[in-house]
Amino acid sequence: MASIDKLVEAYRTLREKKEQVDAEYKAKLEEIRRRQEIIENKILDFFNQTGVESARTPHGTAYISEVFNAKVVNRDDFYRFVRDNDAWDFVEARANKTAVKQYLEEHNGSLPPGVDVVVVRKISIRNK
Repeated sequence: MASIDKLVEAYRTLREKKEQVDAEYKAKLEEIRRRQEIIENKILDFFNQTGVESARTPHGTAYISEVFNAKVVNRDDFYRFVRDNDAWDFVEARANKTAVKQYLEEHNGSLPPGVDVVVVRKISIRNK
């Protein structure tokens, strides 16, 4: 069996290689995204100038679509609205990991009602 020293060395070498490959991949991907954005803007300009919302070509169909996002900018106002209008379908429920961990520590390992946790153990190796 290999010594623990050799295993840690091999792991760190692979981690450094992985970081290098990941950085190269991200740089290449960013260049592709940038070029796609330029083309998307040109197509949108064409649509705006011509008043069309789609264009069929032999290579595919370009069309305008909308992405809808909503974010809370005033938490108090938002929750007041939800409570006052019994509009709970406006809210997504998930447990905050940090708060749950703190609750566990403060309550001798007891979980808040309706919450479960999964802890996965894994090996981590830090630099010297």
